[in-house]
Amino acid sequence: MFDIKICVLIYHKHNCNIICNCIYVHINITTRNRPCPGTRIKFLSFNRTQSRVVTGLLTGHNTLRRHLYLLGLLDSPLCRKCGVKEETSTHILCECEALASLRRMHLGSFFLEPEDVKSRSLGAIWSFSRATGLS
Repeated sequence: MFDIKICVLIYHKHNCNIICNCIYVHINITTRNRPCPGTRIKFLSFNRTQSRVVTGLLTGHNTLRRHLYLLGLLDSPLCRKCGVKEETSTHILCECEALASLRRMHLGSFFLEPEDVKSRSLGAIWSFSRATGLS
């Protein structure tokens, strides 16, 4: 007997990786397979725009240039801020040099590893996103 959740996850992962080749920032907001109460409460307090932007940044399904390029909506995936690397969630949240001072102000460090994003609050991610003007 198949578990529907597992089937949907396999289908989603297969389609995203094969069809649109999306890059994800893997965010773990759980403690022992249960959502962290603070994270869940913060996310539920967001309005629709905040939820969309934060979810998009954390999943890679957003209006950043790499995703729009893969969908055939843009001619170039390069970052609007630095113009050097592809504009992905990982690039924006962790490594874009043009956003280093904003990242330090909102996320506490000039540069992050994708793993470091887990320890940042959703509110901090939202405020950083808003300050960049990219979402």
